[in-house]
Amino acid sequence: MAENFGLLTGFAYTIPFAFGGLFFGTKTDKWNRKWTIAAFMAAAAVTMGGVAFLDSFLVLAASRFAIGIISAVFNPMSFSLLTDYFPADKRATANSIVQSGNYVGWGLSSISILAIKQFGWRQTYGIIGAFALGISALFAAIIKDPRAKELGAKMQKNKDENDAIL
Repeated sequence: MAENFGLLTGFAYTIPFAFGGLFFGTKTDKWNRKWTIAAFMAAAAVTMGGVAFLDSFLVLAASRFAIGIISAVFNPMSFSLLTDYFPADKRATANSIVQSGNYVGWGLSSISILAIKQFGWRQTYGIIGAFALGISALFAAIIKDPRAKELGAKMQKNKDENDAIL
């Protein structure tokens, strides 16, 4: 695994993450940000937890590719959501706190090395996946998308216009 670490953390993850961010950035005004984030958190949890059942390096690399795409949704959606929660004079601080969470998370992920030594990599990934699924459900239950009604009205208007054309 050590000889393939660069592929799994670099190319397989970073390329889809970079290009996925460009795509998802265009969707912040079109998709409900709360449900998009919650759904992608759940997808990340399932993908991470599913690694526990893998026996193929190719499938593992594909899952890292999927995690790269999935992870790309979080920055544009969360930063966009923060603009509705915080006034302009507090937004830089809020964005900084959210972004620092990425680095804290990466630092804490090194604890997984200890868990892998203690429980094995399959159990560790299963635990991480289950925990992340719980966090996604908590996020869905607590967070509100202030533009949800506006987005729903826009979608209904588009549907009505399409129905009128047909």
